[in-house]
Amino acid sequence: GIDTPARQACDDRADAHSALARLGAPVVVKMLEPVVLHKAAVGGVRLGVRTGADLDAALDALDTAGARRYLVEETAAAGIDLIVGARRDPVFGPVVLVGLGGDLAEDLETVAVRPAPLSETTAAGMFDELFGRSLPADGNGSDGVRFNQRALTAAVTGLGALLVAVPELAEIEINPLRATVDGRLVALDVVVGGLSDASTVDVPHSPALAAVVDGPRGVGGVPPTMAARAARNGGL
Repeated sequence: GIDTPARQACDDRADAHSALARLGAPVVVKMLEPVVLHKAAVGGVRLGVRTGADLDAALDALDTAGARRYLVEETAAAGIDLIVGARRDPVFGPVVLVGLGGDLAEDLETVAVRPAPLSETTAAGMFDELFGRSLPADGNGSDGVRFNQRALTAAVTGLGALLVAVPELAEIEINPLRATVDGRLVALDVVVGGLSDASTVDVPHSPALAAVVDGPRGVGGVPPTMAARAARNGGL
């Protein structure tokens, strides 16, 4: 399945300092704003926070970026960042995509796309297509990474099945989904979007969606605070 880092939502600086003490350094600090879908793009993510002074500096930067609440989470192990998602394309209908995450997420040469729902065999072929190309030699934790293809395949097929099963759901995007050196999959950021005419998205219970639904940490590794609903015209 997909894991998520331990985390704490914080209403103020005192909460953030308590979270640092509880989680242990180093931590990642993010702005917690539902309307900001890509936090790093607006300066809403700070990495490598170790001390109280580091944390205060990070919170100052997040406040400047417009933060009113904060998310403090443990630092994930090194690995390769992927993007895994499912969305309703206006031409092709429900599709799933897998690609290299981070700065490469917008590069179509590093993305494989298939219609949903899809079989495990088809999903496995997406990874063959993607990783048949040379992985980027940019030091992004690629050395020693062990891909858990069974978990990756289950996540992709499960997201496709979820999109088909929930007509109010417009998209789910896990970016980055980190494949760590110890073979785990860790969702570091998730966007869940509902259709414009859907005020809530109710996720059904289904064994077929076990890879991404009803896990101990929410839908597809989405934190429980995000998992049950998608906001009107936006992501969580």
